[in-house]
Amino acid sequence: MLNVQNYNEIREYLVGNAIVDEGSSCVIEFLRGGVSNTVLKIGTERESYVLKQALPRLNVKEDWFADVRRIITEKDCLKWLNHLVPGHVPQLIHEDEKNLIYIMEFISAPGTWKNHLLDGLLDFRVAEAVAKSLAAIHSLSANEPNIRDRFSNKEIFTQLRINPYYRHLKGKHPMLNRIIDDVSEQCLATSQCLVSGDFSPKNILVDGPRITLLDFEVAHFGDPSFDIGFLLNHLLLKSVKNKRYKESYLNMMVLVLEEYFRHTPNFSRKDLEESTIRQLALLFLARVDGKSPAEYITSEADRIWIRKFSYEVLESNIKTLHELSQLYEQKTRSVNQ
Repeated sequence: MLNVQNYNEIREYLVGNAIVDEGSSCVIEFLRGGVSNTVLKIGTERESYVLKQALPRLNVKEDWFADVRRIITEKDCLKWLNHLVPGHVPQLIHEDEKNLIYIMEFISAPGTWKNHLLDGLLDFRVAEAVAKSLAAIHSLSANEPNIRDRFSNKEIFTQLRINPYYRHLKGKHPMLNRIIDDVSEQCLATSQCLVSGDFSPKNILVDGPRITLLDFEVAHFGDPSFDIGFLLNHLLLKSVKNKRYKESYLNMMVLVLEEYFRHTPNFSRKDLEESTIRQLALLFLARVDGKSPAEYITSEADRIWIRKFSYEVLESNIKTLHELSQLYEQKTRSVNQ
């Protein structure tokens, strides 16, 4: 397999595949922040590109292995998303399944939505664009048999989400085993639309109100409530980190959900929202006690609060975001009193 750590080997490969002209300058740099891939930026005299190759062991504290062929899933998903949400994903430039790599255009942007959210830059236009994009991906793929067939395998989703986020919790929170099993089984049994599996602010580039979506290696035809819960969870976590913006984060969560359902008229809101809340509560807990804890939740007091709140949401049988928001307000008020 191509050794992407070797500059000469990479350059020879790029020239051989007509991505870089022989004799022209080429700057190759490693991009930091990748947990599951080696990511390179390739700068030429004319264009810049991104090359990705999957890692067999993810860059996290605990042992976490996943099928490297997930890179093929990602590049195939990128192709489809250029049809479903054109202008919101990079163009695919080159694919090589033998070497488990692909190359896409490099999108220059001031930062990620995650960075903006952590810095308190809460642009509701961005939240609206994100919700509309997710709604388009889900609704437009729902009745597309070719997408269903291509992304029917949920093995990588199991390796990268069900096992490290949900099943890993069972050893630490045995009282939740039944709920964890129910939610896990629902995710694996549901095949409703194309699901990103990693619809996270860290994977959304922001340039003013314009957004670009990245990272689709966990893509599968599955349960839309996972994507919604995964996204809302990131907003909820940031409200714990930046307590002074708590109300704004909650209002943004409401906006995202309302915009999502406004653009998915054929989905049942009652059932999907109820499922989303259960996903959200478990994901909230998993970012403290799962294999991939949120690095910015550093206070033990915050971790304890997240655990208690997750339990209360699940045990109270909360079914709507409105009810969850009310409970959140109540619990944060009691802490401050």
